[in-house]
Amino acid sequence: EVLRERLFSFFATYEPEFSVNDTMLHVAPLTHAAGIWVIPCYMRGVKSIVLPHFDLDVLISSIEQYQVTQMMLVPTMMTRFVAAAERGNYNLSSLKVINYGTAPVPAETLVRGIRCLGKIFRQFYGMTECPQPIAIFRSTDHDIETKQGLRRLASCGKLAFNTSVVIRDENGQPVLEGEVGEITLKLQRQAATSYWRDPEMTALMQRDGW
Repeated sequence: EVLRERLFSFFATYEPEFSVNDTMLHVAPLTHAAGIWVIPCYMRGVKSIVLPHFDLDVLISSIEQYQVTQMMLVPTMMTRFVAAAERGNYNLSSLKVINYGTAPVPAETLVRGIRCLGKIFRQFYGMTECPQPIAIFRSTDHDIETKQGLRRLASCGKLAFNTSVVIRDENGQPVLEGEVGEITLKLQRQAATSYWRDPEMTALMQRDGW
């Protein structure tokens, strides 16, 4: 049931085309965030290219050789990839979507990437206990032409399906807009409910169903 709900949430919030016409390049560990694409690829008939580790030259040559249309990068990979795309004479025209996440991405990297490759960047926001997506920052939301758009590049996007998020203070009370607090969240039938053999950590990290 949990897997079904997670897959439903994935497909309900994944707006790019994802079909037999696509080739997905897997370069981050499949045991972590990148693994969320594996089963959807099988279900939709998307060709999967799995690299054993991150190597910038191999990554770029694989995109050219296999006409990769989509991939998922973590910030350090993306920063290096964007820099290479800017200075190199590569054929990266097949790329339609670069998903990114796991940590904040410098706004400068996004601006340079969009100017070089177009609006193909898309953020998945999540965590181990509550898998992606908790929130989504779609490619169409990546605006680099206005001050408001540039400021919004620091955002993790809009809430995904079946997700509730409240920012709270140290007493567990919701904070006002603009104040600093802790992200608390609830995902219907998708989140882990306890830590392995650690009831004290479970009680610490889960309060009142959040």
